[in-house]
Amino acid sequence: MVLSIAKNLSIINKFLSFFENFIGASSEALPLQAGSALQAGPVSNGTLHGTIAFDFDVLLPRDRGVAMISLAFMPVAVVGAVFLLLIVVIVLVLVGLYNNFVRLRNRVDNAWAQIEVQVQRRRDLIPNVVETVKGYAAHESSTLQRVVDARNTAMGARSVGDLVAAENQITSALRQLFALAENYPDLKANMSFLDLQAQLRDTEDKISHMRLSFNDCVMAFNNALQTFPGVVVAKMFGFTSRELFDAVPDAQVPPSVAF
Repeated sequence: MVLSIAKNLSIINKFLSFFENFIGASSEALPLQAGSALQAGPVSNGTLHGTIAFDFDVLLPRDRGVAMISLAFMPVAVVGAVFLLLIVVIVLVLVGLYNNFVRLRNRVDNAWAQIEVQVQRRRDLIPNVVETVKGYAAHESSTLQRVVDARNTAMGARSVGDLVAAENQITSALRQLFALAENYPDLKANMSFLDLQAQLRDTEDKISHMRLSFNDCVMAFNNALQTFPGVVVAKMFGFTSRELFDAVPDAQVPPSVAF
């Protein structure tokens, strides 16, 4: 009887061992789990037949195999989750940097647009100033022509650098033009000339103030592009540095003289 029970247990252990090897588990034979029990059956021909009853709380071999497979793939799942999280973080950083560049660039464009409004206003006033001065100092043709040429150059400028250089030439030429009024008392007393001078002086003050604002925006934009990690993202999306609106030394003085 004991031999029959031992034989049955050996067969069961071999079956479980084979099943574990098939699913990739340990090759060692699986012993009966705690919670299993032997129950004596009826006696037939002098042999006691034993049956094995398993507690349902004990893992079945199939469940154990699935659990062992899950444990085997757990490191891969963790690495995958970390990799996915890293990708999400990188994407969020790229989006944040790109949006920041766009905001800074828009500020630069907006500041430059305000300067363009004022420089265009000054260009519109120049022909009237030239005509007024010409009525009193026609022989000062070289000075008048210099103002006209500077205005025409500014009108044809395409890049920011060319436009800045042309506007600085206008400022310098206007300073020289207004200085001529010292030699012409009638011109200094002309109300139209005085009104044009006041408008140009006001426009120059606005341009000077807006130039400072523009340069601050350009500096912030360039700093973001030239520092890490912005320098990498800037190259990826084609962002380039902007030029400062640097005034020539003479242009820093308002284009007017005391009358």
